[in-house]
Amino acid sequence: MTEHPVVEFMGLTFSSLPRNRVIGFLLEAIHDRPYRYLVTPNVDHVVNYVSGKIPLEVYDQASVKLCDSRVLRLLAKLKGRHLVLYPGSDLVKDLVSSDLTDTMRIAIVGPTIEQFDELRLRYPRKDFSLVPAPFGLVAGSPAWKTLVDQASVAEWDILLVCLSFPKQEILCHDIGTGGRRHGLALCVGASVDFLTGAQRRAPYLVQLFALEWLYRLIMNPRRLWRRYLLTGPQIFVYFLKHELQRRL
Repeated sequence: MTEHPVVEFMGLTFSSLPRNRVIGFLLEAIHDRPYRYLVTPNVDHVVNYVSGKIPLEVYDQASVKLCDSRVLRLLAKLKGRHLVLYPGSDLVKDLVSSDLTDTMRIAIVGPTIEQFDELRLRYPRKDFSLVPAPFGLVAGSPAWKTLVDQASVAEWDILLVCLSFPKQEILCHDIGTGGRRHGLALCVGASVDFLTGAQRRAPYLVQLFALEWLYRLIMNPRRLWRRYLLTGPQIFVYFLKHELQRRL
């Protein structure tokens, strides 16, 4: 993969490519042949990374890290660093809408058959395939190993991994250690849900004021309250600790 500019923040190296160059860069990476994977860090991901709650190599070995959080971008701005915001949902929409991917094989892990069929209806020119993932998947289980094997040998140029964090990141890492030699995998969460209408993004003004987290919390409090009310605020503590350590 061609070297690309990065910005260091909170111990991670974020891509600083302008948004209008990202798609072209990723497609070039696919033609380079070696298997790569991309992650889209948000506040929850970074908190779990710096606290050591996820295997560090899973994130460190990702070839591209695109900022998926306006909060992270604002914190970085306080330190004079510019993070290019490119949410995974926007990235996937741009990829599947691009004429450049019409001849590419795009496999997807995570959505239901109904969502997959809806995606094919909305993007009939794309060569989509589904790699089924069982509900309640546990990393390291026999079902997990089966999924890793299936995804590793499936025919695809782009793999959209739409699982929860950190399962999708661990899966992409395991696909690489399992011997995959070609293709680009993207950890993109609920992106297909947004494309098919299964979920709705926050209104633009809500996104603009970095309040998409609040919109999602209101829409799904039972599932997201812990992430946004307990885990998320820890980012400010880790941000201060990280900056203090840099000055010592």
